[in-house]
Amino acid sequence: MPEHEKIKILSKELLSIRPLVPVYSHITEETREVLNTFKSIKEAQEEISWDAVGSYIISMTHHASDVLTLLLLAKEVGLCGIDGDGRVFNRIDIAPLFETIGDLQRLPKILNDLFNNETYKRYLAERDDVQEIMLGYSDSCKDGGILTSNWELYKAQKKITAIGMDCGVNIRLFHGRGGTVGRGGGPTHKAILAQPKGTVNGYIKMTEQGEVISSKYANLGTAAYNLNLLAAGVMEAAIETGARGKGQRSRKEKIYEDAFEKISEISYRLYRELIEDKDFLTYFEQATPIDELEHLKIGSRPSYRSAPDRFNQGLPDIKKVEDLRAIPWVFSWNLSRHIIPGWYPFGSAIKNWVKGQGSRDKGKKLLKEMYRDWLFFSNLVDNIQMVIAKADMDIAKLYASLVKDKSVRDGIYKKIKKEFDLTVKMILMITGQKNILDNDKFLQRSINLRRPNIDPVDYMQVDLIRKIRDKNIKGEKRQRVIKTLMASINCISAGLRNTG
Repeated sequence: MPEHEKIKILSKELLSIRPLVPVYSHITEETREVLNTFKSIKEAQEEISWDAVGSYIISMTHHASDVLTLLLLAKEVGLCGIDGDGRVFNRIDIAPLFETIGDLQRLPKILNDLFNNETYKRYLAERDDVQEIMLGYSDSCKDGGILTSNWELYKAQKKITAIGMDCGVNIRLFHGRGGTVGRGGGPTHKAILAQPKGTVNGYIKMTEQGEVISSKYANLGTAAYNLNLLAAGVMEAAIETGARGKGQRSRKEKIYEDAFEKISEISYRLYRELIEDKDFLTYFEQATPIDELEHLKIGSRPSYRSAPDRFNQGLPDIKKVEDLRAIPWVFSWNLSRHIIPGWYPFGSAIKNWVKGQGSRDKGKKLLKEMYRDWLFFSNLVDNIQMVIAKADMDIAKLYASLVKDKSVRDGIYKKIKKEFDLTVKMILMITGQKNILDNDKFLQRSINLRRPNIDPVDYMQVDLIRKIRDKNIKGEKRQRVIKTLMASINCISAGLRNTG
């Protein structure tokens, strides 16, 4: 049905006292499982605590009707609805998750449709007019590349805050960050300060995942330190800046934002050119351990959205990047030391933008000023140079040797290698450094100390992948190869850190 008709019907049902599913209905197991999930939430609230279950996240929110649908399912089990006196009650917080570039761009319309819907306003009022909105870093990066992803998230936060103010809704932003830079990772304190002004209003919510949890919170001392950094970042971001110089800073920031809008447009085009190249997915499948990750016993979901058991069934190659889940996508590139989700195509985007400024010196000067004075840009550049320090194009070439077709191998690898070299050059130009991470000697030394222990394992891993793909190796010998390969994956990820 058209979206406006969906909204009309759902709104009407939400104000009805009758159940959606009659007791005598014969429903499928899948439907029963969905309804039982909501029953479990209600039981947890009643038997354990009202705080036992937090927000219900709607992954891949595309329309306002997705939120109303969720609310209607919650109403079915008594988590919300109409009481005996005809009053609305609501015991569930809903957090729509916007993950793709398209959804981030459609976000203003979705929120306006929701916040101006009289039925939804009544339900939201029962949650103190607080709307939690989750922003997805992983899929937006896979969809549009590191620069466009960060930029669309930046703009989305400003739009969400403005719409909330206009509609009288208190916004709580929920950042779905992963461990690696390609999934929104990086130093937390600086990341908070880099958010658009006025969007961190005294509180923030974010995810911590994977090895980041153990590295930050494994003992009381490091946990307290990292929570202090988090709290300090929120307080610092929330403090209203003084009137003096505020107008000048706003004008400067507008110049910086206009410049980055152009850089993002260039970056998006170049990134899509790479991932839509007819040979790209073949290269990705063969030059990274994406299929081998299926043997790891750590994932709650398969690596592929549309084909959950490709590895064992010998299914045909994936057709598009959208078929891949974001975590194994990033993890595979990191293990093979390409790490392209964390930097591609920074170099060409910056170079092409500078060319378009008429004067090369003018463009360079503005970029250096942006790095010095704009936290969003400096945080992004510093995260990218951390990724660059961990990437290794010589080792990546070794993984590329796993690609059977020479023309595919050479074509994609050369494109990546050329872009990598240009990215290094552009970062050094912007930061004024001689070497990558010269402005963070501690991190630079830490990575350099780890590399002699990590790099040899990558060489072993390439050999192990070659063996595991050999159909003649079977039985117990194959199981030993798999076990050793899993150990090599754990070793590389532990050494590189923030890999998944």
